[in-house]
Amino acid sequence: MKIKALEVDKSLFLFIGIDNDSKVLGSCSFKIRKNNIIRFQDAYVEKTARGKGVYKKLFASRLKYVDVNYPNYEIEAFCTFATKNLFIKNDFDMHESLFLMKKKSSLLKSHSELSELLDDNKIKSSIELC
Repeated sequence: MKIKALEVDKSLFLFIGIDNDSKVLGSCSFKIRKNNIIRFQDAYVEKTARGKGVYKKLFASRLKYVDVNYPNYEIEAFCTFATKNLFIKNDFDMHESLFLMKKKSSLLKSHSELSELLDDNKIKSSIELC
């Protein structure tokens, strides 16, 4: 796997993992924030590439890039339970726990209900966006 680092703008860097056929296997990024803070963000690995070390390689490449190019910056990251140990192995400390909260809309609970709403013409007004 090849990893390419792209500077999207002055504060956003994207790392893309690509296989030999130029297929994107995964990506991750970091954002430069105020007060010499870097925030690791937006990691994703394609379902077919999971469990093959893609994220670990992306993580290592991103971390090395930051260590070399931003040595006096503090790195922050939010992570999942699945990636927590990788952060810990790379000398990150846990400062707080976050909880993912979800709530289904009380108006629309499913796509089928949305279809019914459109079919029944119960909408008072609408705007076509595209």
